[in-house]
Amino acid sequence: GFKFSLGEFAIYFIGIAALGRVFFAKKANEIALYSLFISIGLILFSLDIIKLGTLGLSEGFDITRIQSQSPLLFLAVGLILATLIQSSSAVMMMTLGAAHAGLLDLHNSIAIVIGADIGTTSTAILGSIKGAKIKKQLASAHLLFNIVIAFIGFFLLLPFIDVIFDYLNIHDLLIGIVAFHSLLKLIGILLFFPFTNKFIQFLSKKFEDKLSPVETRISLIPTDMPPVAIERIRSETVQFLNKVSYFARRCLVRDHINQEEYFELKKIEGMFIRFARKLSEKPLTSEQSNSLYSLLAAMRDGIYSAKLIKDLLPDLEQPEIAEIYRDKNMFPLFADGKSFYDDSASLFDKTVELSFYDFVHNWQEQVFHSFKTSETNLLTAQLSQNISVESISTLLNLNKSLYKSCKYYMQALESIDKTIKETNHEN
Repeated sequence: GFKFSLGEFAIYFIGIAALGRVFFAKKANEIALYSLFISIGLILFSLDIIKLGTLGLSEGFDITRIQSQSPLLFLAVGLILATLIQSSSAVMMMTLGAAHAGLLDLHNSIAIVIGADIGTTSTAILGSIKGAKIKKQLASAHLLFNIVIAFIGFFLLLPFIDVIFDYLNIHDLLIGIVAFHSLLKLIGILLFFPFTNKFIQFLSKKFEDKLSPVETRISLIPTDMPPVAIERIRSETVQFLNKVSYFARRCLVRDHINQEEYFELKKIEGMFIRFARKLSEKPLTSEQSNSLYSLLAAMRDGIYSAKLIKDLLPDLEQPEIAEIYRDKNMFPLFADGKSFYDDSASLFDKTVELSFYDFVHNWQEQVFHSFKTSETNLLTAQLSQNISVESISTLLNLNKSLYKSCKYYMQALESIDKTIKETNHEN
């Protein structure tokens, strides 16, 4: 990198990538690819600026003022720089530039690199604050690993680095710095690898996860990557509808309301709404905005479906109502509604190939027919005075509630299917 101008190459690289993004990128994945190339070019260009800056610093600078300082000072410098700029790679490039310019010798350069390895853990630590358990575990693992290898590098290897490099026949300053850093990482891997399982167990016990599994997964979705976020939130919405299906099946089988299960569904909906607000603040394409809106609509329809099932159960505590409700001839919608939710479980079975569209198409007409048949039977029974007027009114409401529950659930599935088609079109 010091014998080749990264800046000149980076300018051409950025220019070609920018032209490609403007004139040739039509789909979201193509835009993302060209944007990635532009970002790589900018990184290369910034590294060249760092190199030129450190080379320019050597002119008119008395290097004797710093080379006589303790390596501990340079360790602290590396730690502070990496903490401030959140990149040990950038600190490494600055160190190589300063070493190439004659500002740093081997020992001081290595001390800076070791300090940078510790300082770069600040990124993970800051990201883990008020985060999920997995974030805290990763930040702790990163910190402990880097502290251990920093101790080994600074106190055990650095005092004997000249002997080690003479043995390895490494005499180039820049190669020596890079080789030491790679050697230190290798030693760390070899040291930690035999104790990986015990290390994982230690970290698992160290942090208690106060978040639910759903909260943990949502907290890990990156809002700064809309395509990834939309795909992840769609997956979570599918799992949510699976929970709604399970809730409906349990209610219809047991005629019993588990309020905690329903409130858990409401809690998940609240998490999704808060995440959607954060994501909507990011620059989204029209397709991504439509997909996000459709997923929120699916979530809302899923809640409506569960609420309608929940609200009809208290009426079934009346023996007369419950008996008629379960009469397949009088009230066929109950049997079909139960079969509808039982069959919906197959949508979430990975071994069954059934699309949401096909499921809705297969059930839509049958559920509507059962609804109208049940309504007609109840009205006929009212005219013949076989059932009390009060019971007929209650059963008609139950009939409509169960039908609307199935209908909302089908709308939720259609909304998810719509986002899949929009994503395929965008890609």
